[in-house]
Amino acid sequence: MKFSFAALASALVLAGCNTGQVPSRPVAEVAAARAAQDARRAEGIERVYAFAVPFAYARQIARNCRRYDLNRQRQFAAEQDVRALLREAGLNERLVFSTLETPEFKRRVQDDGIAWIQKRGIVLSDRETFCAAGDAEVAERSEIASYLR
Repeated sequence: MKFSFAALASALVLAGCNTGQVPSRPVAEVAAARAAQDARRAEGIERVYAFAVPFAYARQIARNCRRYDLNRQRQFAAEQDVRALLREAGLNERLVFSTLETPEFKRRVQDDGIAWIQKRGIVLSDRETFCAAGDAEVAERSEIASYLR
């Protein structure tokens, strides 16, 4: 395939041409609206994170320690609260949840998970350490403990 510098130059010139059309909204207004939307999205992601991470840790405790079970009523109520907050903020659930799949977000979840495991002294192959972690969460009356019974 032959590359044409003339075609590239023409494209660049045309891209910079003024079409004479006035934008329907000033650039500053569009930028402000986008910034507000980005802030709402970031807040929505933080709300989802604030629910999902403690619940995930509680689920691991319940899966690995027979003394604990998940508080499904608390889980359901928290999920409904998160969905309502996203709706109130005008956020699309799919858009927020797609952000949770980004490598940066996955890294954050991983790093926070490792920090929690280390903080609680959990040994993944020792179920009793999950029980001790659950006991510590309950003693602190943490968000994680709120998902345990």
